[in-house]
Amino acid sequence: MDRRWWWIGSLAFVGAVALPYLLLAHGAGADFVFTGVWLNWPDGLTYLAKMQEGLRGAWRFTLPYTAHPGRGAYLFIYHLALGHLARALHLPLVPLYHTARLLGALALAWALAGFYKGVFSPEVQRMMSWFWRRSRQNHDITSSLGPLAWLWALFGGGLGWLALPWLSGNAGPPLADFWVAEAYPFLSALANAHFPWALAALVWLLTPRRRAWWGTVLVALALVLLSPFGWALATLVLGLEGLLAAGEALPDEGAVRTAAGLARRFVRTAAGRAALAVALGGGPYALYLGWALHTDPVLRLWTAQNRTPLLPWWNLALAFSPALTLAGLGLAPAWRRQRCLVLWAGVTLLFVLLPFGVQRRFLIGWYVPLVGLAVLGLARFPWGRRATLAAWALSLPTLLLFVPGALSAARTHPRGPYLPRDEAQAMHWLAQHTEPDALILASPATGPFIPALTGRRVLYGHPMETVNALKWRELTHGFFAGCLDVQEAHRLVEAEGVDWIYYGPAEQALGGFPLGVGVRQAARIGRVVIYRVVEDGP
Repeated sequence: MDRRWWWIGSLAFVGAVALPYLLLAHGAGADFVFTGVWLNWPDGLTYLAKMQEGLRGAWRFTLPYTAHPGRGAYLFIYHLALGHLARALHLPLVPLYHTARLLGALALAWALAGFYKGVFSPEVQRMMSWFWRRSRQNHDITSSLGPLAWLWALFGGGLGWLALPWLSGNAGPPLADFWVAEAYPFLSALANAHFPWALAALVWLLTPRRRAWWGTVLVALALVLLSPFGWALATLVLGLEGLLAAGEALPDEGAVRTAAGLARRFVRTAAGRAALAVALGGGPYALYLGWALHTDPVLRLWTAQNRTPLLPWWNLALAFSPALTLAGLGLAPAWRRQRCLVLWAGVTLLFVLLPFGVQRRFLIGWYVPLVGLAVLGLARFPWGRRATLAAWALSLPTLLLFVPGALSAARTHPRGPYLPRDEAQAMHWLAQHTEPDALILASPATGPFIPALTGRRVLYGHPMETVNALKWRELTHGFFAGCLDVQEAHRLVEAEGVDWIYYGPAEQALGGFPLGVGVRQAARIGRVVIYRVVEDGP
């Protein structure tokens, strides 16, 4: 592909994932403040909360939404590093977060271009030309296979848009092509600042080419820090590819000699060497991660409730089609020449079918091999170019719907992407006038914002990152809803070491705050009252 067109496509991709956020920021108006997050905004706020920890100088992650998080561990290094960078350069967190996101989008476009260039190598294109000669056609789309796959992968989604009229307003599971962001390049770059970098690293590692050993080690380390699930996927795919290549080159020998010969030939294959480098680069941290999550009592409880099970099969089938339904056409030619496509798609499918509670995490980048297989399969037919463009066109409406979605949010100002201005000013007051380790009591509707915008902890703020989330959601809701008497409310505040109480519109709407728990008004900002907990309570 011509370098000029590569830049045009890449910058169009970056612009497309920047546009919704520009619309949201512009639509805040005088009465609201854009928080900087949109898709899956509760998780987006947790990323800003992690950056707040780095901003305070921490390298050891502790759960920002848990009142007593313990010692923590060296997790989420990427977000902590962004916080350190903001601290060193005196930068606001939200612009830095989106700068990292857009740079990740550019890196992802570059990695995908290299991946499809490697997949549709001259050797593969010569093989595909054989199909055309057999069909006695004069047309040849083989030279455009890589660019077609690249554009489809960058600007493609699924057929979930077809089901929106039937699912809108229902309480069922969300459509995967609007929700499982790590699976799609476009959605990865739209959702947050670490998915595009993680997917770029995974794609780079699985690109069919010779790799510098030290470069593979470093990229593997980056990938395991960003996505341990992506690192496990890359290690297994490359390992299987190396084993298959070694087995094909192995002569017919006895069992003992075969095992030894297989190991020797494995390390001589490009995929085998890459698998060893990936294992070396990410293995030590993966072992540390497993140790930390199982030995730290708080992190162990967090891991137990941090589940991302698989969506219903019909949801996935609809969300990954038409690429999924067409991928079968490319299995045979890919197995002969570009086995990585088949292995990546197959290993992912195996992982997501295993019943261990986090299957969705292994869908990272699944759209990439499916598109490659679909394009490779369609190229076998005289009408392949038209069919490829038609399939791509069918997957575009999902992406196009994000723009009216952002425009609608900019008009209606939903809580999450937006906060009323007086509440945003109250958050700023908390960040300026409370202790860095302060614990703040707020309702479940306000808890998600406080760690992200102030860096202070809350009793409840997130269904995954608050340990024993259901218990603390009920208690914080009950506190402001009048379900606790004065003595019970005071015992809660005293036992947990609450320092401040946030009493804003969401808390006032519950209607039952027990003012006799031993508090003193510290500030009133618009509709928000902030109380300081004093020691001489009842």
